[in-house]
Amino acid sequence: MNKINQLRAFLLIALIGLVSTLHAGIGVSLKGVDSHLTSSGEVELQLHFSTSAPTPHVFLWTKPSRTVFDFKNVMLATPMRDMLIKKANIDKIIVREAENKLRLVVHQSVFSDYSIEKRDNNLIIRFDKPINKVETPIQNINKAKTSLVPELTTPVWNTITESSQVKEIKQYWKPQQIKSNHSRELRKIDFRREADGSGKVILTLPTADTQVEVHRTGSTIRLLMNDVDVPKHLAKRLDVLDFATPVTYIETTQRQLGTKVVIYAKGNIEYKTERKGRNYQIIISKKLNPRLKKKKKVFKGEKLSLNFQDIEVRAVLQLLADFTDKNIVVSDSVDGSITVRLKDVPWDQALDIVLE
Repeated sequence: MNKINQLRAFLLIALIGLVSTLHAGIGVSLKGVDSHLTSSGEVELQLHFSTSAPTPHVFLWTKPSRTVFDFKNVMLATPMRDMLIKKANIDKIIVREAENKLRLVVHQSVFSDYSIEKRDNNLIIRFDKPINKVETPIQNINKAKTSLVPELTTPVWNTITESSQVKEIKQYWKPQQIKSNHSRELRKIDFRREADGSGKVILTLPTADTQVEVHRTGSTIRLLMNDVDVPKHLAKRLDVLDFATPVTYIETTQRQLGTKVVIYAKGNIEYKTERKGRNYQIIISKKLNPRLKKKKKVFKGEKLSLNFQDIEVRAVLQLLADFTDKNIVVSDSVDGSITVRLKDVPWDQALDIVLE
């Protein structure tokens, strides 16, 4: 009996050592996933890894809509339950692991564009707010007709091979393999403060005929440019808060089929766009409340001249009442003296000046 117990203990220690060896060999583990809805209506997923965030291999499925992120040589640090998101077009996310792979499945009610950003050990995936209820944001791409996303209690990766049963739709996020076409690159992004306090974002496009789509959500403006690449030195967030304009920062990222520039502003804003050849400008300014705008006063009264020094206000009002033959009621609380020198001004303007 003692020998059997010793054998069991030995096997248990060996199994623990084997699991530890496998995890040590892989080296990267997913510690957790957070999600939140940004002010511009984007759903942001934050994947927290034990070391530097890896680059995923991305697939799309349709019917139902799924975006799948595969991570090689990655495992879960701890078991993870399915996460109900229910934000914008994202319903839930499912994480499965097997052998040396980890798969994150994003359930969507409607396909939307997305971008990926690495921040040390974190991988940020942002899904755009769907602008139109369309089946897919990517055109001219043949999608798989059925969903083969593994949602099994026991993951069986061997039955879901990328080469046979699953048709790869588009692997559109592999930065190390992107072949940049310099003739289609965004040339420059600049920001200036105008004299009236508005902010001007200036994009230098690859060509004069490059099309720019503008979409606004609240105080956030998105510029989308298809078939335009972002060079590495421009793919970043530009902080312009110190310029004291409605614009706080500008974020430029590479999307599936082009470039996305997001202009974040604050408060109630309005904007206008201008185009001069390859230069595309968008000017963001504060939108004034019409009620706060002062109406220009028009005076039509008979003209008069007044020249008094240190005269009581009540006396001046009495003179204006006598001159216009109108009734002017003055409260007992009105007190004090003023010096008035007016020449050939309408009487209603003179009254306005005294009242001010």
